[in-house]
Amino acid sequence: MNTFKGPFRLLLKEMRPTFYINTLVTLVLMAFFIILGFWTESADNSTVAVGVIFGPYYAIFLAYPFIIFPGYRYILSLGGTRKQFMKAALMSAVLYVLLAMLILNGLHFLSESIVSFGNHSISFFHMADLVNGENPLLYLWVDILWCLFLFGVGMIAKSIWFNFGPLRTLMAVTGLLILGIAAVTFLDLSQ
Repeated sequence: MNTFKGPFRLLLKEMRPTFYINTLVTLVLMAFFIILGFWTESADNSTVAVGVIFGPYYAIFLAYPFIIFPGYRYILSLGGTRKQFMKAALMSAVLYVLLAMLILNGLHFLSESIVSFGNHSISFFHMADLVNGENPLLYLWVDILWCLFLFGVGMIAKSIWFNFGPLRTLMAVTGLLILGIAAVTFLDLSQ
């Protein structure tokens, strides 16, 4: 197995179908929200936020580590190393993040231009709307940061799941959830 080409191609092959499905789901959501926005236009011409189209991409980047981790055993069985797996996983994730965010921001600006072309007062929420700035690169940068953060959180969760097993991991998560619920319910957190 080539030191990088084999693991990289294997992980790309595992990630490709979900990427295509996600792009299709995002296109359908965009069309649905545009149609919904035309129906729910406000009477006083104020701007109405009708939805978000980044949901599928954000969710899949949180789930990508669970999708690509089965390739770990194949890479090891074909003579690869853990280091090759991690490099290939990170490189393929960065590649898909960049491609997905270019597509997502292109669809976001396309939907905004379709809506503004018809002089309708609807808009789509974007995570970069929380930041003061109108630069289109800000939208791209915020999406890239969110997806890399979500991929990292998913990778940490899958690593814990892989190392400790499903039973211990679920027991620990359940215990933490019970402690969190008890803390919110019984402790005085107002101070």
